[in-house]
Amino acid sequence: MKSRMLTLITILLSLSLIGCEKNNSSKKTSYENNSSAEMVESLDLTGLWIEDGKTESETHMVATIRDDGKIGVFFILEDDLTPWTYWVGTYEAPKNNEKEYSWTSDSTYGGSGMLASSASTKDFKYSGGKLSYEVTINGNTRIVELIRGDWDTSNIPTSAFGSVNSSEKGIKNIEIKESSWYMDGDYLYYFVVLHNANDEIAVEYPSFRITARDGNGVLLGTEEQTLSIIYPGQDFYYGSQAFSVDEVPTKVDIEMLPSENYHLKRVNTLAEFKPLEVINTATRKDKFVGEISNPNNVSLDCVVVIVVGRDADGKVVYVDQTYVDNVGANSTVPFSVSNFGETDIPDVKYYANQW
Repeated sequence: MKSRMLTLITILLSLSLIGCEKNNSSKKTSYENNSSAEMVESLDLTGLWIEDGKTESETHMVATIRDDGKIGVFFILEDDLTPWTYWVGTYEAPKNNEKEYSWTSDSTYGGSGMLASSASTKDFKYSGGKLSYEVTINGNTRIVELIRGDWDTSNIPTSAFGSVNSSEKGIKNIEIKESSWYMDGDYLYYFVVLHNANDEIAVEYPSFRITARDGNGVLLGTEEQTLSIIYPGQDFYYGSQAFSVDEVPTKVDIEMLPSENYHLKRVNTLAEFKPLEVINTATRKDKFVGEISNPNNVSLDCVVVIVVGRDADGKVVYVDQTYVDNVGANSTVPFSVSNFGETDIPDVKYYANQW
């Protein structure tokens, strides 16, 4: 790998800028503001691009500009079929039939590609049938020029267009819709409802912190909890025993922790997932029982079931959980949660989530 990287750097530092002009085809239409109002075709840069003056057997750069407003630029290393991500960002389509066009692309890449640019923006220019941009390696900058040409996109890593940069515009943090706590003996128990307000982004391994303090603000205890995944528009219900305290807290804070870029996933790169349901529930003398219904076409290795009890005023007074393994696709699996406390709870609800 180190040898390949050194080879790449050497080649990039001596990038050839020799190439040939190639005419560009157009698809989108607009109207010129003139007396005849005649229809003209707007410049269309979508499609595949390859580095000018390079052969397929050499290390070179390629790009794809997509209809969804994204551009991806990749290195193709000698004797390696995998495109190495250099840049994934926004593409602003031209509105007119322009001979020259430029735009500033905002990075949307949140992966950890070894050759990926760390810049937050990159300038692209189209002129004379060529797409150009700057590449800087070890402080040396060269202008790379691409022309239209076919290349194999089937090996583009999922993380390229599937990953998310948390600084990207419009990304919403996980919200805490509800939180509560209570004491049982010397132990603090808590309950939270987390909500993913994003439309197209799932968040893997969302984490939050529970902190308890006394009346003087002195710390009584703290811990962090990590969950599995929250899909767009969905809620994740969770509750558990936290930690022991030597006095009843005056204040308990529950706060979300920042998500890493590689934990944000575009939902179009994931298999469709439907929320799990809990059915046929009942409160027995010493247990809570029910069944998990999995409406998905995939089996789940583990599911967590949360039992939440509220008093007549709606206050959470009971939280417990159990984990159920091997929940098959399109099937139901029974569960039982032991209860050694009060079973006379006015309102008991059940929630199930992938774990």
